[in-house]
Amino acid sequence: MVEVLTKLLDNACKFTEPGGKITIQAQINETQPESIGFVTKNRHGNPMLELIVADTGRGIEPSQLDAIFESFYQEEDSLRRTVGGTGLGLAICRQIIKGMGGKIWAKSEGKNQGSQFHFTIPLESSQTLLTVDY
Repeated sequence: MVEVLTKLLDNACKFTEPGGKITIQAQINETQPESIGFVTKNRHGNPMLELIVADTGRGIEPSQLDAIFESFYQEEDSLRRTVGGTGLGLAICRQIIKGMGGKIWAKSEGKNQGSQFHFTIPLESSQTLLTVDY
């Protein structure tokens, strides 16, 4: 999960101009979100943890929202020159989340509209959500 969050935050930083905003949200889903089309409880009936990394950056064309999770995909060839990268980060995230029994997807209204990256992972009933030591 740390690897996925690191990659999503790295992308948000790359594609959000100075002065933009990046947020991280976490929520526990007990029921299926209607707009996503998949269950948010695992096979044992436990809820799913959903994390969302949102930014006010360059956005993604809606027609490309599925393609961005493919290996070596970058929305524009010019991105390779301006922000670097191999186009593997989101494909790796998809494999990690899938291996954990979750789902990952993106939302964006299009160019310059920002992006939201969502992923879910199953929670076991005894799992600790967050521990902070000072």
